[in-house]
Amino acid sequence: MTGLPTTHFTPPQGYMNDPHGLVRFDDQYHLFYQYNPNAQQWGTPHWGHATSPDLLRWEHQPIALTPAPGGPSADGCWSGTAVDVGARYPFLVFTGVTNGADGSRSETTCVAESIDGMTWRCTTASPVLAPPLELSGGDFRDPFIWTSGGRWWQVLGSGSRDGGRVLLYSGDSLNAWKAEGVLFAGKTTTAAVMEVWECPQLLRFGEVTVLIVSSLRDGTPGVTMWFAGTVVDDALVVSRHGRLDFGSCLYAPTTAPVDERTHVMFAWAREEHELQDRPQGALTYPRHLTWEAVQGLVSSPIPALATLHTAQLEASVVDGALAYPTGAHPFHLKLSAPESTTHCTIAFGEDARNKQATLTLDMNRATAVLERSGTVDALSMPIDRVSDVDVYLDGSLLEVHTCGRSLTTRLQPAHPNSSTRVTVSGAPLATLAIWTL
Repeated sequence: MTGLPTTHFTPPQGYMNDPHGLVRFDDQYHLFYQYNPNAQQWGTPHWGHATSPDLLRWEHQPIALTPAPGGPSADGCWSGTAVDVGARYPFLVFTGVTNGADGSRSETTCVAESIDGMTWRCTTASPVLAPPLELSGGDFRDPFIWTSGGRWWQVLGSGSRDGGRVLLYSGDSLNAWKAEGVLFAGKTTTAAVMEVWECPQLLRFGEVTVLIVSSLRDGTPGVTMWFAGTVVDDALVVSRHGRLDFGSCLYAPTTAPVDERTHVMFAWAREEHELQDRPQGALTYPRHLTWEAVQGLVSSPIPALATLHTAQLEASVVDGALAYPTGAHPFHLKLSAPESTTHCTIAFGEDARNKQATLTLDMNRATAVLERSGTVDALSMPIDRVSDVDVYLDGSLLEVHTCGRSLTTRLQPAHPNSSTRVTVSGAPLATLAIWTL
């Protein structure tokens, strides 16, 4: 199995990173993403655009936003959101970037409109919001917008000498904004503080407000966290927090409400083993985010992923373990073990000697541990049981879902002509099912 995912969303060419602006209109889902169509590496961002009837099968569309020379987005159309203003098509609100001759960078909030639902252009009012003068470092980006109480509200990612923070604004329209202060800052929590918080998302589950941020230090993406609590006097009073994902590559998620209890989420699955001569970057499968009083924020793959199944595989016994030859196909493995199961091992590779990765679920330690070929540090995720586990492997992109948590990572790509075998020990045959995708 090669490193290129085939059932996850990937760009048609070039390089992609942050998804944003997930919205539905004209009976289609519309997804946007940061996109460099000109090279297989980070470059001046455009907004890529794709449509889908079901969040799984995507059709690429023309580039939605292009940097405009001489304008507030001359050097990049960075992340943002899609906003329904009651017009024929949603407006796009994004971070426009211009670079100064002295090496400085200006980040402002811009608004774009469309006459055809395929391409957007900045309005003459752009930029509609600039960073406050006291902001150190100039990091002022990734607007997320909603309405409440008859007003528009906006949060932006930023940073200070004390760490990441999220700024709050309100407005009577998308063109006029008033600063309401800092919604939440990293120094107010015991969680690890990073330099800048990017791509904020604000989710509401009844009386609970959840803020999701992706942390950046010295230009390197770190972990993505969630903070939950209540908003009092325009500030988030946090009572709980946690990691959104326990892997190594999930970053910059975008969300959209499904109903009052559920939000759908995509995230960038960063490359860790870049290959030449192919598009760079992919998104996770869509996930549902819900809130549970005991666990907090719960993540699970959307049920519609089952529609990607093409064939169910039969197992054979190899060296006392169950083996499934998946060939070069992506696959979904589902473990539905009894509650009494305390230990299970799932290995991926050409054979017993050439493993890409080994996943060990151990209730004695209440952890799932993933060891990957070519890396020193193992990845671990807390678990409550060794049952109801979903594992997806598509090219180099691995997703593990269990106990309302997820672990997303990249594996060292196998030789292009190699096949993959999945070997499972510690679980009876009747509790396992595996399908190609």
